[in-house]
Amino acid sequence: MLAIFIDDDEVQKALKHLAKNSNDLQPVMKRIGERLQRSADDNFRAESNPEGEPWVKIAPATLKAKKRRKKDGLKILSDGGNLRGNINYRVGLDSVTIGSPEPYAAIHQLGGKAGRNKSVCIPARPFLGVGPADKQEILQLISDHLRIK
Repeated sequence: MLAIFIDDDEVQKALKHLAKNSNDLQPVMKRIGERLQRSADDNFRAESNPEGEPWVKIAPATLKAKKRRKKDGLKILSDGGNLRGNINYRVGLDSVTIGSPEPYAAIHQLGGKAGRNKSVCIPARPFLGVGPADKQEILQLISDHLRIK
């Protein structure tokens, strides 16, 4: 499963504070997971990364093939909807992991060589991650959780 980890000093500091001051982190981790799952869906809808930057456009050959097959309105990363529809999160005692079980999720998230003899270069089109709005909401969720305790 492709998984994304938050590497942000402010969020990490808030999470450490949360862990020190709360007995049960699962409720807030569930809310963070829900937020990140919604955010990933928003990224697919907007065809942009978590920071709001547009994904690389579809290559002309791919566009031509999609038109020929009449695929999904020519949206990026949307053939069949399996990738977008299989973003899920898992809550641990003090963590949440978000990702996709689809075997091709990582190549689309990170980019790289694929296909026969690794002859096709797939551009990175990040759909998972923590953008500025996500970060603010995560910090607010943590703050709200501490206030309730």
